[in-house]
Amino acid sequence: MVGRFKIDGNDAWTQWKVAVREGGYNQYVCLPSMKDVETNDWYEHDGIEADLSSPVGDTRTFIMDFMCAGSASDIESFLLYLRTPFIDSQDISHGVYHTFDGVDIGGKQVVARVVSLSGVDLGAMRSPLLFSLTFADDSGFSYNADISIPPSEDDVQSDFTIDGIPFRSFGIKMLDGTINGLLSGAGVKDGLSINVSDVPGVIYDSSSYGKRKSRNFTLKCHMKSKSFDSMWSNYLALENLLFMPGSRTVMIPALGISYKCYYVSCSVQNFFPDCIWLDFNLTFKILGWS
Repeated sequence: MVGRFKIDGNDAWTQWKVAVREGGYNQYVCLPSMKDVETNDWYEHDGIEADLSSPVGDTRTFIMDFMCAGSASDIESFLLYLRTPFIDSQDISHGVYHTFDGVDIGGKQVVARVVSLSGVDLGAMRSPLLFSLTFADDSGFSYNADISIPPSEDDVQSDFTIDGIPFRSFGIKMLDGTINGLLSGAGVKDGLSINVSDVPGVIYDSSSYGKRKSRNFTLKCHMKSKSFDSMWSNYLALENLLFMPGSRTVMIPALGISYKCYYVSCSVQNFFPDCIWLDFNLTFKILGWS
């Protein structure tokens, strides 16, 4: 357990006999959602119009599952440390934020503050104690031109792509059930109508076309790598693309369609560090069809 998880450089096991439980990193590695963008929904056009000139990531909360194999004083000390402002060795105050270092998942770091401490009856503690804590990562995300994104390919026949880049370039393949979720139809927008109080029914613009409403769709992704360095590099490149200004184009060859869309949110289903694989969902909002 030594050297697997650190907080502000302190080894959690050595200091407090605390370790991350199996599955405890699932939300830790999740991508932030995009902050709401301004949209217009014109009845005479399919989908919506969105201002994607400067998309940015929102704050996110995540739950981590821990175990403590020490005494009541160990966990009490651990919880006290998390809610105490951190001052580093250079005498610089970081306030309520602490740096978490998942050494056993390739050193992936997150800077966050504790939001809630699970109710723990220290007097009735029986080792090991299992508990969960909620943290907030307020850093968000914004596009960085210095972060490399794989190039698009001219001739992609059988793979899902985003802006012409095969998802396999990020080490991703789609899980079963992805296509079924994409087959959901879009609702139809109402045209203009007039409702007069002393006239039966409504007067509807019969010349209007039934344009399709925007909707969300989800890609069920499976990412597997030979090393954590490769996985986090691919994951960061994907995140950077998702937050690039402008719309994205997701192509689904099996359906012969593509969606003009933008990224909305992410959720992680499974993360298996021993196998270096990650199952996660990416949700997009449709701007239009082609």
